[in-house]
Amino acid sequence: MSAAATDPLNIISTPNTSPTTCILSNITSRPALNGQYCQAVEFTGSRYTVVLFDAKNAAATIVNGTAAPQPQLLKVQPSSLSKASIIDQTKLSALVAIEVLKLYANHEKVLNFGRRVTPALLQGRISPKQMLGAIALSIGILSLFIGYIIGFTKLFLSFSLVSMLLMISSPDWLRGLQENKPMMHVVRTSIGNLGMRWKAMILQMTGYAVSDRMAAASLVVLVLWTVKLLITPAVTNLGTASSFRNQPQYDAEFMYKLGYEDGKSGDVFGASLPSDMLAKSSDTLEDLDYAYNNPPPPLRSKPNLGMGTLLSIFALFRFGRDLVTQPDGTLIRDVNLIMVKLRSYEPWRLGLIFMSLYRVVGALSSFFR
Repeated sequence: MSAAATDPLNIISTPNTSPTTCILSNITSRPALNGQYCQAVEFTGSRYTVVLFDAKNAAATIVNGTAAPQPQLLKVQPSSLSKASIIDQTKLSALVAIEVLKLYANHEKVLNFGRRVTPALLQGRISPKQMLGAIALSIGILSLFIGYIIGFTKLFLSFSLVSMLLMISSPDWLRGLQENKPMMHVVRTSIGNLGMRWKAMILQMTGYAVSDRMAAASLVVLVLWTVKLLITPAVTNLGTASSFRNQPQYDAEFMYKLGYEDGKSGDVFGASLPSDMLAKSSDTLEDLDYAYNNPPPPLRSKPNLGMGTLLSIFALFRFGRDLVTQPDGTLIRDVNLIMVKLRSYEPWRLGLIFMSLYRVVGALSSFFR
């Protein structure tokens, strides 16, 4: 039996592959299921058997360490399944993280930690939740202070790099937390599988498979490029501003009074002018070029083909590829079906696509300015 007959969408996990997260769609009998996340476990009788994913149950398993409840199984047609994109997987991880934070807010371990870090003078005056809130507020203020020193752009860049690495390795640390593994074991496993996860993300974003070395090299280049931007000092020209601030200021009334007194006493013009004003006049006015010069032409904007533009191009390519192809990879030739798929996308996803399109068009238009 061929692989297409046993798994036409290639979404069932094997010993060498991780389970693929999918999204339900086009279910008319139970519309409430559309948009839910699931994982396929088998394919029999032209239908997939999928396990519905519940963020609340997953969060309860992570926080409490208890066994997951009995999963809900469902049989669906292949046309009702689509592979979750990297944005969908990020959204799912965010949903689980939010539910985990909600449970941890009232967890006994967290409250005990709040009691331990509360100073003795404040014991009995503030609750553990208030103490943890004060710590979170202090961290936020410290982040703003660091952003003011190094620049909010660099702070956002470092936060984006850490978030990207955590997002890529999220399946490993989520599984480790679910199985109550030691934290160092979770960290080592996440770092060891980072190259494989990055390779899978490149395949999902672009549709092209790359070698392990190419994936590892691209990840190293991205990290080094980000670190270079973080350690590069910002270039500022403070010479003109500082020299202007150091110059003494004289108002018109003071200068008029000096000239009036020179006239009454019969002194030459400018005899009472301050020494710094005389030095400035002798340095600048004698060499002043009175000829009119046309202003220089405006500088051409340089083409902006940075990492953000490349990621936008990949996002547009992935969006267009998903829009005009069926789940089995065949090309859609019906324009009406393409429009139906386009209208089925969430508004936030269309907004991201339009932002990516705007960035790419802006970068390309800079070549013709």
